Parts: sequence; structure tokens; C-alpha cells
Amino acid sequence: MYIKEFKVLPDQETLYIHVKVPDLPGYDNMTISRIVVQDHEHFSAVPPEEEQLVIPVIDNKEVMVTVKIKDSISTMRMTGGYFLYVLVDGVPGPEIDCPKDFYIQMAINMYPIFNMALKLFKQLTRECDTKEIKSQLIDINWKKEALLQALYLKEFPIAIDIYDDLLLMDIDKGNCLNACGNKINRPQVS
Repeated sequence: MYIKEFKVLPDQETLYIHVKVPDLPGYDNMTISRIVVQDHEHFSAVPPEEEQLVIPVIDNKEVMVTVKIKDSISTMRMTGGYFLYVLVDGVPGPEIDCPKDFYIQMAINMYPIFNMALKLFKQLTRECDTKEIKSQLIDINWKKEALLQALYLKEFPIAIDIYDDLLLMDIDKGNCLNACGNKINRPQVS
């Protein structure tokens, strides 16, 4: 099973989902039976019993769809982190080493994190408290890299913790004469 793509689009309100049963030996009898999306506050290591958003499966071999989070009829919130659960039916062929009943992937809205870093870069040009700003930029970068590694390794609980920590960062720009003493509060993802 391929989760070819699952991401938050630049408008930060739309999810793009592309799932496909591979055209390979062993997958002939495999089909997509159900696709579910949950916000990261409702993560489960197995497909959830209380589903927030169910994606219609019209073609049981490939699904490619965009979904507006706000417009969807669901209990899902715009948290910035989303989980895709793809449930499969059928009997896999002997060529498949580790057949699964479901597959899971996480998509994260990286735009608020990018915006925090960009604002700090702009502060560097104003030469405010550059030591503190550099420290905050390093902190953001390390956490972002740790987040990406956690996603790559499918360590989803760790990824959730790091993502929440990044969103809760309270960035102090210092006290300067050029009005850079403002704070950047938690990015708004909803």
C-alpha cells in the first residue's frame, strides 16, 4: 500500500490525500476499504473507533482528494497535525513480506513554524538582542529537525510532543528602540 502523499496545503486549511494500491505482484487482491483522518489531539496507534473524518472511497485501488478541514462535516479541529489511517481488505500475495490491515501517516502544518523563524530572521537585521534571537532560531531548527526525524521513523507520539512544543514557543524579541520588544504568541492554526 502506498500513501503517496498526505500533506497540509499552503492555505493551511486543506489536506491533500493520495493513496494507491501498488501495481505490483502480491497486491492484486488488495483494496482500500476505508480512509479516516484525525487531528493530532485524537491520535491512536490503531484506527480510531470514534472517527473524526471519513474520506469516501469510490475507487478501491486509488484515492486522490483534497479536503477543506473547516468545511468538512466532522469533529476534527484545525490543530495543524493530522493522521491518515488507510484500512485495507483482501489477501496479500506471498511476495509481500509484512502485510498489514492498516497504514498510518502524519501530515503537519509547518507554516507557523516557518513564520516564527522568518520573524526572528527579520529581527536579526534590526540588531536587537541578537544572542537571544540566535538561540531561539537554533532551538526552532533543532526541534524542527527532531520533528522531521520522528515523522520519518514513525514515532508519532514523540512527533506530537515536539510539534506542540514548537507551537507553544513564546518568542521574546528583546527590548529595542525600534519596537522589536513585541512577543510572537502561539501561532494560530485554527
